[in-house]
Amino acid sequence: MPEGDTIHRTANRLRPVLEGQPVVRFEAPRLAGDHPKSGDTIEAVQAVGKNLLVRFPRQLVLHTHMKMTGSWHIYRTQETWQEPAHLARVV
Repeated sequence: MPEGDTIHRTANRLRPVLEGQPVVRFEAPRLAGDHPKSGDTIEAVQAVGKNLLVRFPRQLVLHTHMKMTGSWHIYRTQETWQEPAHLARVV
């Protein structure tokens, strides 16, 4: 299971890539309720214990827990994800 240091390392890697950037597309099929819209700016990426929080305008927060084998991936524009599509929870 990813421990706190793994979550902090992930947040540290995501922060310079995501913070201050606009949302281009947001897909989370299992997410109920309001979600970030295209053009919203990602305000913060935080590690809190074993939780990774991505903050958006309107007090929206994407809360993720990587459980036993979860991970975040960073890809360049037009680069394809290296895992089966059905495994993605948030794009």
